[in-house]
Amino acid sequence: MKTLHLSLLVCFVLIMTLPNLAFAQRTEYQFETIQIQPERQYSLNGTTRSDLGFGNDRTVINFNLPENTVQWYYSFSTSKNQVFNQSLNLAGQLISIYLSGNTSLMPKVPAGESSIDAYLMPSSFHQYFLNNNSFNYYPEGSLLNVSQGVVKVTEPISGDLTIGLKNLSALSGIGINIEITAIIRKLVYIDEWTTESEVSIKEQCIENHLT
Repeated sequence: MKTLHLSLLVCFVLIMTLPNLAFAQRTEYQFETIQIQPERQYSLNGTTRSDLGFGNDRTVINFNLPENTVQWYYSFSTSKNQVFNQSLNLAGQLISIYLSGNTSLMPKVPAGESSIDAYLMPSSFHQYFLNNNSFNYYPEGSLLNVSQGVVKVTEPISGDLTIGLKNLSALSGIGINIEITAIIRKLVYIDEWTTESEVSIKEQCIENHLT
């Protein structure tokens, strides 16, 4: 009888602690934002002054995409006086978009004031671009003759890349504010409580003491 009482007591304790014991492990893919380049400002001279040897009318940003990138974005805005009153906040906006589940939304960008070309190209062409020679670029990841923009890139999503920025003004220098952020997908393991596990353990415990 004492053995039976002890066994029932163990069963009772087990049932009471089920919320800590009856769990299952599953996997799921989660998305994470990684800032490839935090918000940064560049100054470009006009093309005429650049041709005369006064500064540069173009610059490049070289970067490598992290492993498991599924898509990435860059956003930029321009300013005539090289003063920016609003932040791009690209990474923050992407976090909010992915948390909302509506990934069709696009981040917003402050209005720009001067036109530029932004070329996405393999890094092997960045010196060609700087030297004003012929170069290859990805049309889908580039914006031409715009004062601001947000570019969503789904291909390429790996390797060494370059964004080339060119001032289109002949005389006026400009400022460019730009940020680059990648979305990566990673597999995570999750331990979670399951009702099925709780019911199964309770039923087994009761059955053992009724038979």
